Amino acid sequence: MRVLVTGATGYLGSALCEALLEKGHEVYGLIRNESRKKELPEGVRDLIGDLASPEPLKEKLSEFDVIFHAGALVRVWVPDRSLYDAINVHGTEKLIRFAADAGVRHIIYTSSFIALGPSQTPDDPLTEEEKPKAPYFNDYHRTKSESLLRVRNLQKEGLPVSITFPGVIFGPGRRTLGNYVTVLIQDFVRGKIPGYPGSGHQVWNFAYIEDVVKGHILIMEKAQPGSSYVLGGDNISLRHFFETVASLIHRKPPRLSIAPPFLKVFATLQFWFDRLLGREPTMSAREVNIYISNWPLSSEKAKRELGYNPLSFKESIKKTIDWMKREELIHE
Repeated sequence: MRVLVTGATGYLGSALCEALLEKGHEVYGLIRNESRKKELPEGVRDLIGDLASPEPLKEKLSEFDVIFHAGALVRVWVPDRSLYDAINVHGTEKLIRFAADAGVRHIIYTSSFIALGPSQTPDDPLTEEEKPKAPYFNDYHRTKSESLLRVRNLQKEGLPVSITFPGVIFGPGRRTLGNYVTVLIQDFVRGKIPGYPGSGHQVWNFAYIEDVVKGHILIMEKAQPGSSYVLGGDNISLRHFFETVASLIHRKPPRLSIAPPFLKVFATLQFWFDRLLGREPTMSAREVNIYISNWPLSSEKAKRELGYNPLSFKESIKKTIDWMKREELIHE
């Protein structure tokens, strides 16, 4: 089949492109301009277009059987905040409508765990049916939640779109903003994480990238348009995460618990310090709320209906650490 992937130069999108190529599909990656061709995985053809203004793509979308819409604006801060809405909300809705009008058989939209939550408790996993709820912790959270509502409405209209909800994706791959866990592990090894945000008992769902990619392809191969699936892994507390990582690299895990008010002051100072130096901020006070919240997920529907079978956290984090050592991203 001929497949288009948006976000093809990103962490998840590039891995998805490579897996689709291995299965013999003809794969195209959406890029904003010619200069980004070199960022596409080898063997992936390019399609020039902008998610913020997808109108020029209308006529070209009829060439594709399936579209994976994995592209989004995920940065902590951009000078023009309206871009979050233009790309994540309006661009997504337009792209799906254009694709449906063009006769694309199946559009698979990658949402996010953040659009579903957070959960009120660590032991109450979020499912595909959750309704987004305010307050939203940042512009990414807000616009992915709004986008989810719109895509669900498109499903009700009968458009051939399915939705995926990956957990916190980690594992080997491109070192982009989406590959957040790799940076987290590097910061821990470098001594930049003195303690846990909040109690450290908050639970996140960690999803190995190979499993998430396989889940997307299973939806293409087995699911009917209009479906929704969480593609996660194990639900793990941050304490358990760092204790496991520490044991694999022969370090001591953090011992301190850092109170949220202190974290928010530090994050605010870091944000303005980055701005002063002309760097892109990677943290602000609003992001602290994400770190101290619970994000457990249930992938039972995907396991039951698709045969989704993710690796355990123990297996996948070891594979990740081994990869980081081979790439010399960390040293014991």
